[in-house]
Amino acid sequence: MSEPIKKPNQIPESYSPTKPLIMSMVQKITELSPEIPAIEVYQAHREQYQVLGIENKTPNGTVGDWGACWNVFLNSNARNIVEFLRTEKSTFLGVFCQSDTGYYNYLIGGVVSDVSETPEGMFLANFPAADFIVVTHEWMPSIDEAEQQVGRIVGYAHGSELQLPDGYIKYNAPPSPIMFIESYNYEFDNNRFRFEVWFPIRDKGGEIK
Repeated sequence: MSEPIKKPNQIPESYSPTKPLIMSMVQKITELSPEIPAIEVYQAHREQYQVLGIENKTPNGTVGDWGACWNVFLNSNARNIVEFLRTEKSTFLGVFCQSDTGYYNYLIGGVVSDVSETPEGMFLANFPAADFIVVTHEWMPSIDEAEQQVGRIVGYAHGSELQLPDGYIKYNAPPSPIMFIESYNYEFDNNRFRFEVWFPIRDKGGEIK
C-alpha cells in the first residue's frame, strides 16, 4: 500500500507562452475574418519534468475514444490527486507518448514535481528536456469558446501549413518519448482559456536531446 501522498515543495510555473521565460518566438497567423480568433504559434523549451495521470494504452494503428478517457479521468480520484500535486495549476494535459512495444499511451493528467512514488492506479512519466513548437489561438473568455477552436487547432497543427522555426524539424522517434501534447490551458482566475498542441522539435543538424 502506498504511503499517503505528501505535497512536494514546488515552484509554480505556467508554460503559457505569455511567460517570457519560455517564449523565444511569437508568430501570429492573420485570419481573413476578424471574427475568427487568430492562430498563434510559439517556440518553447521545457526542462526535465514529470506528468502524473491515468494511462490509456492503445494498440499502434488504432485510435482510442479520447472523450471517454477524459470522462474517466475527470470523474476519478486521480483528478483530485493531480489537482493537488500539479505545478501548473491552470492546465490538464493529454500526452501522446511511447508505450510498450506495439502500443502508444494517451496519458491524461498534469505536470508535477518531485513525485517519487506513483499513486495506486495511476501512471507517472518522466520526460527529458526538449524544445517544442506550440500551436494555439488567442485567449478566449470562456471554456466553451476555447473548445470550439479544438478541431481547428488540431487540423492546423497536424497539417501542411504549419511552419517550423528555421533549421528545426519535428521528431517523435526514440529516444524522444513524446509524440505530441494536447494542453487545456484554462486560467480561471484571469477568465481566459485556450487549447494548445505541443510538438517536440530539434535542430536538423544537432543531436537529439
